[in-house]
Amino acid sequence: MRVPHEDVRPWSLLSETAMHEIGLCKSFLDAVEQRAAGRQVIGVRLRIGTLHHVVEPALTKAFAQVSAGTVAEGAAVEMVAVPVRMACLACGRQWKASDASSDCPTCGAPGPEVTGGDELTLEWIRVANAAWGLGRRRDVHAAPTA
Repeated sequence: MRVPHEDVRPWSLLSETAMHEIGLCKSFLDAVEQRAAGRQVIGVRLRIGTLHHVVEPALTKAFAQVSAGTVAEGAAVEMVAVPVRMACLACGRQWKASDASSDCPTCGAPGPEVTGGDELTLEWIRVANAAWGLGRRRDVHAAPTA
């Protein structure tokens, strides 16, 4: 009898996915700590292009793992998935695509330019401020990262 699982991918793929998200979270955490300047972080919003194939539950778990013992420990993670955007160099058409390998849907020209979907941006962090009292927040908007 097979036991149903939330994610039925082989273990090797789960590990590979987790390693991918852990690497991204380490980079994001560096930026979060820098902007937090020692203040407790209670939330972060990350804009990640779909070309990075990030799985949100894995990202959340990876961030929790890498942020343990830091100012961002326990912070809520919000991920905004940025769709792939393409532009045809031949006819100028712009469109959303499922991946970066599609030809222009208007003129059929190969090799369109990727204009979106490859972002990795720390959009903002939310820090706790003891002077404001429990449950009050202040957003610190962050400059884009790689």
